[in-house]
Amino acid sequence: GKIEVLGTKFNVSNRGESLKVALRSGSVQYQNKDGVSLLSPGELLELEVATGRRQIKRFDENEVLDWTRGIIRFNHAPVAKMIEQINTHYLADYKLSSNENFDGLILTGTFQDVPLNELIDIIEDLLKLKTITHNEEKIITKMRE
Repeated sequence: GKIEVLGTKFNVSNRGESLKVALRSGSVQYQNKDGVSLLSPGELLELEVATGRRQIKRFDENEVLDWTRGIIRFNHAPVAKMIEQINTHYLADYKLSSNENFDGLILTGTFQDVPLNELIDIIEDLLKLKTITHNEEKIITKMRE
């Protein structure tokens, strides 16, 4: 697709399977074979690359723009959501153990400019988790009592 900038302040996040455009001021137009989307300030366009499905919605500026400030924020986040955010924020590839039940383990916190290994250490200490490496994969599991 093609993004045409008609304003001044916006953010584009392209993670392969999804594209997000968040507009702070001015206007942005996105065009692909399925049509044109025009964003107004405070709107977020989410596009699923594989299907071409798009959705425009309002966004929380802090949440969308945190990465530009080196911030990763968890708000009552379950472990699976935390790992997804960490993998996206740090371009990491942590996986959850498929043999574990992480239900009920949640975290709320804001971290700014924290190196990946330190953030993982903090989460492991708080939630009694550990990271094991198996065939070069980093797998999050629970600590044994």
